[in-house]
Amino acid sequence: MPALTRIKGWRSAAPERMYSTWFRSIFGHMTAGSDRSVLLIGGSGVFGSRLAEALIRDDVATVTIAGRSRAALDRVAGRLGCDAVVLDVTGDDLSGRLRELSPWLVIDAAGPFQAYSGDEPYRLARAALSVGAHYFDLSDDAAFTAGIGVLDDAAKEAGLAVISGVSSVPALSSAAVRAMSDDIERIDLIESMILPGNRAPRGRSVMAAILSQAGQPLPGTPEHGWVGSERVRIETGDGHHLTRLASPIGAPDLVLMPERFGAREVRFRAGLELATMHRGLELVAGAVRIGLIRSALPLLRVLHPAARLLERLGTDVGAMRVTLRGVTRSGNAVERVWTLTAAAGDGPHVPAIPGRVLVNRLSQGETPPGARACLDDVSLTECERAAPERAL
Repeated sequence: MPALTRIKGWRSAAPERMYSTWFRSIFGHMTAGSDRSVLLIGGSGVFGSRLAEALIRDDVATVTIAGRSRAALDRVAGRLGCDAVVLDVTGDDLSGRLRELSPWLVIDAAGPFQAYSGDEPYRLARAALSVGAHYFDLSDDAAFTAGIGVLDDAAKEAGLAVISGVSSVPALSSAAVRAMSDDIERIDLIESMILPGNRAPRGRSVMAAILSQAGQPLPGTPEHGWVGSERVRIETGDGHHLTRLASPIGAPDLVLMPERFGAREVRFRAGLELATMHRGLELVAGAVRIGLIRSALPLLRVLHPAARLLERLGTDVGAMRVTLRGVTRSGNAVERVWTLTAAAGDGPHVPAIPGRVLVNRLSQGETPPGARACLDDVSLTECERAAPERAL
């Protein structure tokens, strides 16, 4: 078995922030020298590095970031003050490699989870179970997250938690729905929407996930990814608003929320801030829809660099909105809206928030064993408190 390459980082001199104090007061404190270690796959990426940063500050376990690019790992490990390993999860003897590292928890923040297909989409989760490690992922793919229950028996037998979708969707979106539906008798509609600012960094995996859905049928709906759009207005709560284009895309919510919440209809929308980029993606999606091209994914090689060139345009302000319509137990028809806005380029921190909460919960023994989608494991209050220092 080839040896793992380790990259040693250095400790940042940045001061502790108030949110670390809050987490320690709620969840208790463990020193980084404890035997609990987190192996964070994709820890040098856009979302993984934000999650690694939060976990290191909370100091509930040692954090090792992992990935395939030595240079990227070196940069992030040096900035965060953690160890890193060069690790290809598609390589041979994955269980053996994890056994060498002996993690308490494996987190997959790499993706794109739409590409985790074939005979064994849960290869990493199974490998984690085989070495006695818990497993979380930041999947935003409906099929992958909905199917994680195939590991439920094995996870319960091992006394381990295997949780998929520990991200903006479905973890944060479902937390918002639960918070708004305590007195709801019937839910007619759940609509979630994510509208990032153009200056927010977009990694290659994020772009791949976007293109893989373009023109493809969406589960649980008659719609196709990125085909058709509407102009939406989101109030930011400070007297301002965002006006963006939004199109249907796939998300775990479409498959999981009808059963979990008894919702009659579930929609999911996303949009690109620059109208020219959004309309261009619509054209590509339309070409896939009518069969002119089989998939938009091969365009990643061209479109990812092009998107990087346009990063200076637009703003760094994004938003997430969850809307619930239904009827209360007293018979009143209601519409309730939860909105999160992210300024100063802090949008990429949002997908890391549920993971941060759940790792702290796991460290306190508050996460039951079993394999499931992250629909009920974090509360909206916890998630909102997890980022008080950010421009959220």
